[in-house]
Amino acid sequence: MSIKSSVKSLKMRPVLALVLLLTLCAAGLRTLQMLKMIDVQTGFYTDAFVWNRVLPAAVLCVALCSILYSFFSRDAGGRVANGLFSKAAGVFAAAFAAGLLFVCVQSYLQYRNTPKSVGGALQ
Repeated sequence: MSIKSSVKSLKMRPVLALVLLLTLCAAGLRTLQMLKMIDVQTGFYTDAFVWNRVLPAAVLCVALCSILYSFFSRDAGGRVANGLFSKAAGVFAAAFAAGLLFVCVQSYLQYRNTPKSVGGALQ
């Protein structure tokens, strides 16, 4: 007996709606953190807000639960991704990846050009 796709009563539509809602909440909270709760100079949190510790754990739990739910759901096995070979989605994904690579290189160059301090004194 296979465990995969073994539970017929697990439907994917409510889970996908819940994951979408939780993703939007997490994105909003992370945006708030980036704008108000992180010191620009150090990159550390400015206050001990409880969600600073809860958010990473909550995101991990939502991801793991959605993966396990889709593994056990019989409804998930019969779904086909619409637009899997969409050229528009491919172009947007490539542009997004290029943007991430640009920001990564830019951050690395900024890091390399920043004076380092050793023992409290600048080199």
